[in-house]
Amino acid sequence: MYLLRSFKEGVVYLRQMLQIDSERPAILAALADALLEIGELAEAEAVAKRSLVLDAAASAPYATLADIHSVRGEADLMVAAIETGAGKTGSIQLLGKLAFQCGAYAIGKMARRMEPLSAALPDSGGSGDPFFAAL
Repeated sequence: MYLLRSFKEGVVYLRQMLQIDSERPAILAALADALLEIGELAEAEAVAKRSLVLDAAASAPYATLADIHSVRGEADLMVAAIETGAGKTGSIQLLGKLAFQCGAYAIGKMARRMEPLSAALPDSGGSGDPFFAAL
């Protein structure tokens, strides 16, 4: 709860800073990230894109866009945002994010596919693992 309040306060302060200088890509990137943290995805996406118009070589807005797409379940757009960002910035951190996000996506997708199989397996008799039931 405290962090949520802090991010909301951060949004207020970042907007005030933009009233002084609306062309600061670093402030826009920080605002986009803070908006993402409080769940304002549409506005976060618009602000991150605006930041990239001003500085296409900054990696943070690409990471924020990837996170927005991840939250929405848009895996292809998430990967595209990271790949575009890595290509334009050369950011090793974005490549690491790509590896992590793709791994997490694959694990989640695999787990969903395993649910029907798990339900079809015989009861293990309380051991927690049906494969040890025969022991």
